[in-house]
Amino acid sequence: MHLLRSVQFIALKKVPGRALTVLLVAACSLAAGMAGSPLGLVTASDNEKTKSSYISTWLASSQQPLDSGISHDGFNQQTVRQIIHLHHSGSKVRIAVANTYGTIPLQIGAATVAFPAHDGTLVPGTARPIKFDDRRTAVIPAGARMLSDPVTMNVRADTDLAVDLYFPEATGPLTWHALAVQNTYITAVGAGDQTGQTATPGSTVQSFFALDEVQVSSHDTSGTIIMLGDSLFDGHSSTVGANRRLPDDLSRRFNAVDGKNVVAAAIGGNVLLQDYLPGGQNLIARLDRDVFAKPDVTDIIFLAGINDIGGFKNFDADALLTGMRQVVTQAHAQNIRVYGGTLLPFEGAVPGFEYYTPAGELTRQKINAAIRSGHVFDGVIDFDKTMRDPAHPARLRPEFDSGDHLHPNDRGYQAMADAVRIRQFR
Repeated sequence: MHLLRSVQFIALKKVPGRALTVLLVAACSLAAGMAGSPLGLVTASDNEKTKSSYISTWLASSQQPLDSGISHDGFNQQTVRQIIHLHHSGSKVRIAVANTYGTIPLQIGAATVAFPAHDGTLVPGTARPIKFDDRRTAVIPAGARMLSDPVTMNVRADTDLAVDLYFPEATGPLTWHALAVQNTYITAVGAGDQTGQTATPGSTVQSFFALDEVQVSSHDTSGTIIMLGDSLFDGHSSTVGANRRLPDDLSRRFNAVDGKNVVAAAIGGNVLLQDYLPGGQNLIARLDRDVFAKPDVTDIIFLAGINDIGGFKNFDADALLTGMRQVVTQAHAQNIRVYGGTLLPFEGAVPGFEYYTPAGELTRQKINAAIRSGHVFDGVIDFDKTMRDPAHPARLRPEFDSGDHLHPNDRGYQAMADAVRIRQFR
């Protein structure tokens, strides 16, 4: 299966005679912003900060580049157009470019933001230059992250935005987000700066590169919910380009009642208790960068652990619950509430790899019972109850199953969004 549509699971023990491909994908992200840095890595002026605040309208948790493929090869004299879906409205926009896992400085030769039309084209006349400390170019040190200057531009929730980045020199292995569920447009090597051009020919992939956050100015003080988890929050198996991921669906529900801002810090293949290259750092390790460093976070919706059980055969329910409680403990230290989701049924997932096992199902049931008891999280969202087949509770409901018996389809993600009681977040 194409690397950009699924993440290859590298087993802990070599399995002779066959490659193991796992249809699981989830969430992890980026380095914290460095406000007030003398290096100018955060470039909004003090006056700008006092006039308005910024919140995250879109996130794509940073992942390490793989050992081969596009994230390893990077770009050279190429323009990359990325289409992102906004979850909150605002009158100014700024982007964050991440070199979190880079080993050399990342050169940005130009950047623009615009409204997309279709098939990678832009609405004529909407492109605006993005600057960093009032310059069109930027150099991001290895391991660092840079916030742009604000761009005056009225944007609305539940609409798309196109962000163009031009890489004038070879980037080397590049920080990325493997699962975009959206087409990203890339010009040919050596094509030069094509940022802001109405049409940008080139190839398409379904990943995000270097871009890890888009913020908008907002005076809304209701707070941000971050959906923290794996492929189920990252949109695996939802329709490409349709914005039918679970966080998109839930954001629309909150926006309809003028509620909280909703964004996702999810990585496909993410594991709660250990690192896994295609799935990023373990979830606990990325809390500071992906959650606590984000502005105005008041709540977390948590759903993770199924990759520990199915992918790494961790059947120690107590250890997994301890990891979940650690997320809550650290969140409480930041005055953030955590709402835990029960683990979805997964019988039949990843045939040949034995992702599902009876021992794994028993572990899932123990964890769900503990979550439902109310002794793990501040609140409970019973995704399992919504998604399980009444006639066969270890499996997803057929009408919600994408076909891989692990990830929902568009209808299933909407059902999960509908299972969230909005009033408990008020």
